[in-house]
Amino acid sequence: MVDHKKLHALITLLDDPDKEVVDIVEDQILQSGDEFADPLEEVWLSGQYGEKLNKRIAEVLKKIQQNQLKKKTLRIGCRLITQTQCKGGY
Repeated sequence: MVDHKKLHALITLLDDPDKEVVDIVEDQILQSGDEFADPLEEVWLSGQYGEKLNKRIAEVLKKIQQNQLKKKTLRIGCRLITQTQCKGGY
């Protein structure tokens, strides 16, 4: 279940002028990527946080989608080879 207060706080921090803060927040969102993907997309589609922040949200969503695609690709690859050859455990 998504903690909407936490998501709102993280989204707000994506607009921080300190790049280091933004990077840390982005990493936190990416680590919870699957959990936050749908709610974050809803926020992005609504445009409620303004154009600049909406751009950052779109960038994070793109990274989440890329990570999801990598995981799926690894799972498919692991099915095609033996488990002993598969190092990712997917």
